Amino acid sequence: MSYGGVGAASTGGTITTYGNYRAHTFTADGTFTAAHAGIADILVVAGGGAGGYDRGGGGGAGGMLVFTEQKVTAGAHSIVVGAGGTAAAPYTNRGDAGDNSQFGSLTAAVGGGGGGAGLTNMTGGDGGSGGGSGGNANASNWSGSNIGSGTPGQGHDGGWHAINNQCGGGGGAGGEGGIGGMGEWDSDRGGFGGPGAPNDFRYGIPEFYAGGGGGGSNSAEYGGSPGAGNRSGYGSYGDTNGVAGSGEDGRGGGGGGGTGGGAMTAGSGGSGIVVVRYRI
Repeated sequence: MSYGGVGAASTGGTITTYGNYRAHTFTADGTFTAAHAGIADILVVAGGGAGGYDRGGGGGAGGMLVFTEQKVTAGAHSIVVGAGGTAAAPYTNRGDAGDNSQFGSLTAAVGGGGGGAGLTNMTGGDGGSGGGSGGNANASNWSGSNIGSGTPGQGHDGGWHAINNQCGGGGGAGGEGGIGGMGEWDSDRGGFGGPGAPNDFRYGIPEFYAGGGGGGSNSAEYGGSPGAGNRSGYGSYGDTNGVAGSGEDGRGGGGGGGTGGGAMTAGSGGSGIVVVRYRI
């Protein structure tokens, strides 16, 4: 489809050119200045939520919004890129939520919800995508009532814990977080992080953004996985030394939930991104 861009003299961010397009990528706050009024495609991803500490749920991915053929006025437009949530101790603390991202006055992408903590504050936080439920050996949660809710059009709900301390994964842009201990890995591990979603605005090649963090476990051996927004769409598997991974910066991934022994610490959320592209 042919349409008028905002002009090759437009400035701001890191500029790349491919085919008939020019893209401006922002991984920190800045200003996009359009040389003249025109049409642009805009990707906005918020910061991901941190995982919960000590048998914690996975952090929800930052909200993901895609604006296609958006009318952009000439002049300066403020860019806000949300930071990822910070993992915190002790086990009573839910993971911090990620911060919002925004292009000008367009709808803001909402930061990801933090993963629920073990024993108390088990409920995952609401956000762009919701955080997963923390685990508690004394309380099963088959109903999913402890999950964090995602924002419609931006992400999905977190998953819940179903067997003892195996915790729910954070939601992602492409789907809900997985249920802990339900055979997605095995009964000793937390749920998958929800899948990310693809977008090709940056380089003309699809890349995945906003994957949810994997849920933690009661076992010191299995930490929560990071929501890296990788090509498969899922956060990678938890490693076997009990250290939860952090979400990938510039992708809005959720942080992994902490284990019930060993390191216990959760992963932080990854920062967001804003990409503006137009025809040249």
